[in-house]
Amino acid sequence: QVLWEDSGEIRGARCGHAGRHTGERGRTGRDLRREDLGGAEEDPGGKPRPSPDPPDLPAGGGAAHRWVDHRPRPVWGSLPVSSMLDLLPGLPEKGNLEEFSRVCSQAGHLSPRPMTLLSALFSHPDGVQNLDLRLKISREEKALALFLLKERKTLTADLSEQEPLKPFQDYVIDSRETDAHRKVCELLKYQGEERLLAQMERWTLPRFPVSGHDLRRMGISSGKEIGRILQELRERWKESGYQAGKEELLNTVSRSEAAE
Repeated sequence: QVLWEDSGEIRGARCGHAGRHTGERGRTGRDLRREDLGGAEEDPGGKPRPSPDPPDLPAGGGAAHRWVDHRPRPVWGSLPVSSMLDLLPGLPEKGNLEEFSRVCSQAGHLSPRPMTLLSALFSHPDGVQNLDLRLKISREEKALALFLLKERKTLTADLSEQEPLKPFQDYVIDSRETDAHRKVCELLKYQGEERLLAQMERWTLPRFPVSGHDLRRMGISSGKEIGRILQELRERWKESGYQAGKEELLNTVSRSEAAE
């Protein structure tokens, strides 16, 4: 929701003898409404001098005038953060303003989704559920907020390792959600990990090279056993940095397992 003021604000100024319109930079004549102040400006010789019109407006009469920005003006940016919690239904009354300010400061230039920023206000999933009840947010927005609340403190970069991005990659590999990669990118924005975010956005999800058919061809027929072996092979594949190929992984399957 966007809140607007009903009344316009004077942006222009009375045109003087310099013959220039002194309206706010970035405004055009299409954004302004002329208000006559009565009378006409005079030059030193006593003759009326028509006041110039701003660009994009037809020439007017010679009366002194001012230009008023008639467009609705957002009040959102002028409000303190604490007032936002009162104006938007569903936001927590005692939201974590310190965390919200921190996330906005470190993630604002990374183009985060609005819910990525708003999730910083919440400390418990129940708050997200309440927001959904009040504002009927989309399923995607709700899932993103719940993901960030759950993983923002646990799924973090391991800077002591040579591959600090790997925990995030492993999460995407193990997840069955189609939008896991996008969620992880939003998490990196939330955490202010700009360098890792750039790497994650370039990363392409690799394909696990082994399937159940490969194990059946080795003589393993039990569905439960196939599932267990596939999970073990997947872990070895992840440990290799997703580099191990099919033959290398299948060679690790013991003959006793294949005989069973």
